[in-house]
Amino acid sequence: MPQLRKMYITSGKPLPHVGVKLKQLLKEKRLSNAWLCRQLNVNGTAANQYIRQQSMHAALMWKLGQVLNFDFFAWLSREFPMESSTPLEQDLQQQIIDLKKENELYKNLLMGKLG
Repeated sequence: MPQLRKMYITSGKPLPHVGVKLKQLLKEKRLSNAWLCRQLNVNGTAANQYIRQQSMHAALMWKLGQVLNFDFFAWLSREFPMESSTPLEQDLQQQIIDLKKENELYKNLLMGKLG
């Protein structure tokens, strides 16, 4: 796990613990580890192993998400320490800035004519 420690140091924020989130979801939904194992068709100790894992393979998070009706990927995205935006979001932000400038210009023009 040296890579995980290195990532912690460079990001400044600890990696989200997927197993802890899984345990929290099971508790909130009042579901047992045995129920989860039956849903995933795995042996009885698998849920305990999942809960101990800080990170998981995407396929496992996908299956868990389907069973628990929870989007692990969106949750991880919200936990990500950086702000990121899509090109569409960037374009919309620029449009907002431009419209605010235009609005201010019109206010100034109106105030000049009325005042």
